[in-house]
Amino acid sequence: MSQILSDFPCFGSKVDSSVKLFFKNFELPALARICGFCKIKRFPCVEILFFMIECIFTGKNLSEIDANGSLPCNRSTYYRFLANPNFNWRRLLLMFALKIRIIFMNLSDSPDKTDVLIVDDTLYERRRSKKVELLSRKHDHNKNYSVLGFEMLTIGWSDGRSFLPLIFSLLSSQLVKHRLCEANTSFDRRTIAGKLRSEAVSGKPTVLLSLLATLKSAGVKTS
Repeated sequence: MSQILSDFPCFGSKVDSSVKLFFKNFELPALARICGFCKIKRFPCVEILFFMIECIFTGKNLSEIDANGSLPCNRSTYYRFLANPNFNWRRLLLMFALKIRIIFMNLSDSPDKTDVLIVDDTLYERRRSKKVELLSRKHDHNKNYSVLGFEMLTIGWSDGRSFLPLIFSLLSSQLVKHRLCEANTSFDRRTIAGKLRSEAVSGKPTVLLSLLATLKSAGVKTS
């Protein structure tokens, strides 16, 4: 594995071909367009998305790849892509997960197979962070002390053997005194980014009901 990572040339490799085949089989380019992903400075978003997924398999970040001169475009293009307030990443994850769910459901023909939703609110720690938007103090009930970070409220589907995350929300604290940094107010509240920032400081039960309503509207039905 280490040999594969060290020899990975970013584009034109076996990993590149595998990622493109993966995108084609699950129609990710079409899903990305539905979720508002569009061109950035004449560079197709799908190609940027290809590259970002490939980077996961390299074990390297953008700075390290840029130092080798392997980036197909300017590094700032990728940062603008990740920071775009109109890209609906949550919807993209949900639509993709629903395609994976169909495959999981077809793997078992047992009449009594499990088909349930699971809710998880695991802490997402950011110990070294100081200026992350809506960073707050959260009490870790397992360790019985407070940590810096967020609560990752996730709803996933399970067949009793596998767990597939469908939708999530990154929650800060409702109390201003527990938040170290406030949200960026430069975003239009009507954008996806603005709505998620408002949601992050809402109560967990409210957000949970909202996520369940989203799943219901997407046609998710379980036993």
